[in-house]
Amino acid sequence: MHDIVYRAILLILSALVAFLAWLVFSEVDIFSFFVLGGHLISLVTGYVLGLHVQHDGID
Repeated sequence: MHDIVYRAILLILSALVAFLAWLVFSEVDIFSFFVLGGHLISLVTGYVLGLHVQHDGID
């Protein structure tokens, strides 16, 4: 159970870093918003895939 909590914390921190990098390093417009959305979707997908692989014991 602890590993899931650590993964969730890292996911939240990664999403925050992606959002802050988007604010600092890009022009905030609709197109960069879609890029940020893609990054956040890839983070969540990697998180869910990691949980699935860990649960199946394929690690």
